[in-house]
Amino acid sequence: MLTNLLLMTALTVSAEPRSMPAVTVLNLDGKPVMSSAWTKNTATVLVFLSLDCPVANRYAPELRRLSDAYAKQRVQFIGVQAELDITVEQAREHAKDFKLDFPIVLDPAGKLIAATGAEVMSEVVVIDAMGKIVYRGRIDDRYTLKGKSR
Repeated sequence: MLTNLLLMTALTVSAEPRSMPAVTVLNLDGKPVMSSAWTKNTATVLVFLSLDCPVANRYAPELRRLSDAYAKQRVQFIGVQAELDITVEQAREHAKDFKLDFPIVLDPAGKLIAATGAEVMSEVVVIDAMGKIVYRGRIDDRYTLKGKSR
């Protein structure tokens, strides 16, 4: 299993990456988070989450591990709750229940989905320090496209 596929691929992609458009979403304190701020990081990993997606929720320990492992290299993980009717309280409870210790943002309007092309929950998007989207896809190869474990 290639648990580091995400970051290894993101940091070595040779295809022409596209720019991340300027997007503003809210964090769980109701404060705006601008995508332009992510360029201070070596890379920013957007993790598209869902309250009730079993695959996304099963990845919580791996996401914590990756976030911790790459923090010293200034790789910032950000959870994105993009469900239409999610509340701040639900997002906070979900983060607490799954021990997600990286920032979470709310995106009920789907701004980050539109900006990145993300298609499913548990998908990740990696943005480099230049604001380019350098990877969009699976966290690793643990599951098939249909959500079945290998």
